Amino acid sequence: MNLLKDDEAISRIILTPGAIVSQVDVGLKMVVDKVIFDGSKTVVRWKDGTATVVEAEHPETMTEYGGFCACVAKKFFGSTGRAIAAMDRGVREANRKKLERTVAKSKRKDEKARKAAARMALREVLIEKEMEHLEIHEEALARRRGKDE
Repeated sequence: MNLLKDDEAISRIILTPGAIVSQVDVGLKMVVDKVIFDGSKTVVRWKDGTATVVEAEHPETMTEYGGFCACVAKKFFGSTGRAIAAMDRGVREANRKKLERTVAKSKRKDEKARKAAARMALREVLIEKEMEHLEIHEEALARRRGKDE
């Protein structure tokens, strides 16, 4: 039973203590009747009479929680492939945002460094000008002393 049609956007999933999962935007309500853990398989029987079965790809690392969550996701999205695709979209979006933040931070850092370099260059120019003025002033003083003697 596919609970989402045409890849509808999912806004919020609520897991309540009574093992009722509801998806607010599409009016989805899943009530667990029974959960069976059998080796590498997890079976969730739902109150609506359907069952969802998932099998662990790596049984040695399988957990009951992971199997249950996979069943919920499979029921919710209609297939594990659609659940994985939704997760991948979410991960890609999170990675894209992280990359954008990293690039923006790098640009701010580069801009800060550029401004610091420009300030240093300006200071050097001002120091050179000040040195030129001091030399001119010293030369004028030396000429004045020469005239006074």
